[in-house]
Amino acid sequence: MAGLCACGGGADQSGSQQPGGPVMLTYSPQTNAIGVPLSAKVVVTASAPLDPSSVNTSTLYLAGPGGRVPSTITYSNNTATLTPSAPLQAGAPHTAVATTGIRSASGAAVLAANHSWTFTSAAGDLPPLFARWESDMTTYGAQWGEFQSPNGPNGWAVRFDRAYYDVLHIMYQIKAYTGQGPPWDRYIGYAKSSYRDEYYRPNDYRVPGYRRFAHGLLADYLAGGDTTIDDIRKIRDNPAFSNLSEYNGAYAGPRQVMSREMAYALEAHIAAEKAGEPRLAQVSQFVTWMENHLHEWKSGQFAGEAWFQPFMFGISAQALIEFYEWEVANNRDPNAYWPKTHWPTIPAALADFSDWMYTTAVVRDGPDVGQRMWAANYQNSGYGGFRYMDRNNTSISAEGSSVTPDLNALIAPVYAWVYKQTGSKAHRAMGDEVFAGGVYYSGASWGGKMFNQSYRWSFQFVQWRREADQLWP
Repeated sequence: MAGLCACGGGADQSGSQQPGGPVMLTYSPQTNAIGVPLSAKVVVTASAPLDPSSVNTSTLYLAGPGGRVPSTITYSNNTATLTPSAPLQAGAPHTAVATTGIRSASGAAVLAANHSWTFTSAAGDLPPLFARWESDMTTYGAQWGEFQSPNGPNGWAVRFDRAYYDVLHIMYQIKAYTGQGPPWDRYIGYAKSSYRDEYYRPNDYRVPGYRRFAHGLLADYLAGGDTTIDDIRKIRDNPAFSNLSEYNGAYAGPRQVMSREMAYALEAHIAAEKAGEPRLAQVSQFVTWMENHLHEWKSGQFAGEAWFQPFMFGISAQALIEFYEWEVANNRDPNAYWPKTHWPTIPAALADFSDWMYTTAVVRDGPDVGQRMWAANYQNSGYGGFRYMDRNNTSISAEGSSVTPDLNALIAPVYAWVYKQTGSKAHRAMGDEVFAGGVYYSGASWGGKMFNQSYRWSFQFVQWRREADQLWP
């Protein structure tokens, strides 16, 4: 697989002027990427057809610490793929080279000079069940991507139900991870139809707050798709609970019952900023209120409705981490809005809360009262999972305090991020257990929504864990 990288920004590009315009090459893994998987392939994609005979192991090759890496080259759909004959050496720099021998279909050299770029392979071991996570990603990703076809047998209501947790975002992530255009480009088109074209746009984005998914729209906008800045503004401004005044009365913002809606709202604001929009005042209030959610969940001092759901913490943590990293990327204080009422910083809060949730939190009411929220060795499988919520509340869900490890993937990345921030090997171990339980019980074959929740941000778990292993050997 063409690994995730820590370098940020767009793909590396190079090329030269041709009679019909420049032929640009993009490369994966990117320059200075770290934590690249040992199974990585080097992928070079051209903006126009190449001469297939010019793409070979002489014009595209990879070198590791021991010299050139034995590899094979394939070329299809303007994309050259270099596949090493054996896993890469762990924790080592590797340099890929594309030479001036690569020619366009017209026979002209694409590069004016040889182009080389270096990345570093992953150190340490892989997360448990990692191979299954990768395999399920493409196997069931293709299944549920095809399911979204508006020309297929599934009506819009059925497709829409399976699109939850942002199928467009998932398909863009799989495309980036694999370094492959087809079939993921086709599935990206299907996903845009199910959510954006058949739901968001016809309703002018005036939809429930729990159906506000901005990541896929942003990915399409930044990739040069047909999503517009107006789409980005509207996903921020038009869904329910977009305005602070809507959190008054029965929907008071500090109450944890609105945690999901506030997390999605914060993410929509961050997406708009990444698309170039200015910051709005809501961002400060969302971060403040979300700190209070964590306190309510941990202390049990609820304002109104009283329950705690671990996967809702995962959703809130994802939004807070996105905010934190966006602030750092822009040289701003990531804790400037953090109220510091119960924890001094966002990393301190997520480290403390995730540790409490795994080691100490218990069911607070019902027949399972006193049982740990983390259930190890569930069904004697060797893998564990968190309980759905800390009490039996049939008005919310029939699952009550039952163990639901299929939701683990919404939680595991928090542990990997804390590990990267702090070097905590305890969080690394906890994260591995949560990730493995999520993969084992993923339910990726059960339905599109189950698949999407498994891959909503588990890519970040893999990336942060790899990076942390190199930061904290």
